[in-house]
Amino acid sequence: MLAYLAISLAVAASLAIATFAGRRAAVRPADGSRSRLLGRVRPTAAAAPATSVLIAVVVLVLTGAQLDGAVPASWVAPVAIGVGLALGLVAGWITWRALPEPDAGEAADAAPALPLAPGERAVWTASSTAPWVVWVVIALVAGCLIVPIVVAPTAWWLWGVVVLVLVVLLATIGIRATVDARGLTVRTLFGVRLVRVRLAQVVSAAEVEVLPGEFGGWGFRIDVRGRRGIIMRGGPGLEVRRTDRAPLVVTVPDARTGAALLNALAARARRG
Repeated sequence: MLAYLAISLAVAASLAIATFAGRRAAVRPADGSRSRLLGRVRPTAAAAPATSVLIAVVVLVLTGAQLDGAVPASWVAPVAIGVGLALGLVAGWITWRALPEPDAGEAADAAPALPLAPGERAVWTASSTAPWVVWVVIALVAGCLIVPIVVAPTAWWLWGVVVLVLVVLLATIGIRATVDARGLTVRTLFGVRLVRVRLAQVVSAAEVEVLPGEFGGWGFRIDVRGRRGIIMRGGPGLEVRRTDRAPLVVTVPDARTGAALLNALAARARRG
């Protein structure tokens, strides 16, 4: 029982660290309100107890079913997972309701457009990679490949799923953002295009301060305000307000320059 409690607390602690992780995680809203900061990180904060309850229930049920040394029935594992998910959702919902309401926030001020001469061509590009925490997760996933292969070598779908997750993680450990005459393009470090925002779709672009916890962690995310995010780490990010979709946030260094160039190119495109 103590071991399961320790595992659950460790998971909750790791998710709590992820909630507030980032180079500028300690930055608070302009009014200094702690409740507003908690509202921003509400998704990740609610995920911590939900995940802990899920793990604890599954481990306890599966262990209890094998205390007499017998092989548990085939229905035990699915039921354990189903009950764990249900109770985890309840724990997450209770936590979500207990935390302050997220601040709707105001749109960031657009970055001043870069002065461009008529016909002048300009390109901005920046790269961003995942923090060490994500690398640790990838290493753990790679280590977990050994478990299903050894324990259940005939259950190919088990390790097949883990391999798929590992490939996806490796494909999204870094991004490169480019602003040019085509608009904003974001690709993985392997060259696969993730998103493109054409100049005709750009309303405005701005530099914003990003906390991974407000998007629920790293990767492809949606925050409580509906913004789409490609979140690699905490710190500066390029936010693009679009005509036909929700705002897009990409965490990259020197985001102010990228936003200023995107505003200039979009304004030129509108003038024809």
